[in-house]
This record gives sequence, C-alpha cells and structure tokens, in this order.
Amino acid sequence: MSLGFEGARGFYATIIAATVMRTLMSTLELDPVKALVWSAIVNGVIAVPIMVVMMSPLSDRAIRPRRSFAPYRRPVVVVLMSLSAANRSVRFGSK
Repeated sequence: MSLGFEGARGFYATIIAATVMRTLMSTLELDPVKALVWSAIVNGVIAVPIMVVMMSPLSDRAIRPRRSFAPYRRPVVVVLMSLSAANRSVRFGSK
C-alpha cells in the first residue's frame, strides 16, 4: 500500500474489482453463499485444464533438460486429476 496506485496497479485493481462486484451483488440481492458455491464449481471445472497446460513445459527437455517430467507420467497425472475433479463433483452433487 505504500507504493501508491502507480506502483501497485494490480493490487488496487483487485480491490476495486472486488468492491464493484460486492456492490453489484448487494444491488442484485445475490446470495453470497450461492456465489461461493458457484465459484467453487467453476474452479473445479477449470482447474484440470489449467494444470494440464502448466504441466506441458515440465515434459519439454529443451526447457528442463535435467529434470524433465517423464513422458509416461503425464497421462497418469492427467487421469488422476480428472478423477479428482469427478470425485469433487460427485461429492458435491450428493449433498
């Protein structure tokens, strides 16, 4: 906060965006708990593809020559992440 707006634009933009979103939620009378649940659902849906994309450089030997991610591990990790996402959705749907 000591940097001011010019030095920390991202920080202040996040504060402004959160304030605007909360004002809209109050104006539209949206339930904050439902919004939290929906944000968790969206997070669960987009987390797996984002993690797959983030893993791509790990298997590239040009980027990480000595510590590259073994090629046979990638499908295993993708399947495990997908199962984890499916488990979350099944557990959420049963409540």
